[in-house]
Amino acid sequence: MFRFPGFMEFPDFGAFPGPSAFPTPHFNNGNDYSAFASAAAIPGVNRQVAAINPENPAVPNVDTVNRYADSRSAPGAGNFMSVSSSSYSSSSNVNGEVKNSRGAETVVNDNGRVTRYKVQS
Repeated sequence: MFRFPGFMEFPDFGAFPGPSAFPTPHFNNGNDYSAFASAAAIPGVNRQVAAINPENPAVPNVDTVNRYADSRSAPGAGNFMSVSSSSYSSSSNVNGEVKNSRGAETVVNDNGRVTRYKVQS
């Protein structure tokens, strides 16, 4: 079973609640094939999680926190931050042939500094 260590420790973002306000995902709760993606960012730090179950050894799951002193989205006009996260899990059984496909991707854009993580199987 895949767990996200420290996920609930990410800070709240002003009026917008942090991850502690949302339920933690549980992999392998009756579904052997699943995917999860999450991203959060504030100036100077971002957290990105991209995971599939079962994990693909060739493209390992990602759970990372990036910290940097020179955030490009310091307060002021014209600065921006954006996050995107997407995941999918698909299974089919055609004439007894089972096929599974899973993927997860997160992107954080800190005023042009883009960090992207993608896992798939």
